[in-house]
Amino acid sequence: MSGWAEGYIRAFGAAITVKTAQTPDGRQAKGFVLPIQPGDADKARRVSPGGIYDRERYSLIAEPAAISAGETDITVSCGTGEYELLRLEQVCVGPDVSHLEGVMRLKSGVRKSV
Repeated sequence: MSGWAEGYIRAFGAAITVKTAQTPDGRQAKGFVLPIQPGDADKARRVSPGGIYDRERYSLIAEPAAISAGETDITVSCGTGEYELLRLEQVCVGPDVSHLEGVMRLKSGVRKSV
């Protein structure tokens, strides 16, 4: 990782823990987890007898070393949330990988009871 992205993520990123099938104990990295705004709030959440089912998606921006190629069953913990990684892409600046960008959802699905 090089340039402004490295400094920005390391200086301002939150501590995240990445767990995979290959590293079940997890490893520490830096990154950002942000909600992706849904087009319709009613579609993002569904109330059921068991609680509120959250369909909202979350964005991950992380340093390239956070997740290696070929890893499977990836979950990311940040603060009190645990997220399941749905999609991940490398972002390149020139020939170098600048950072990783991904889409996640809450792993448990149910956020709080009604």
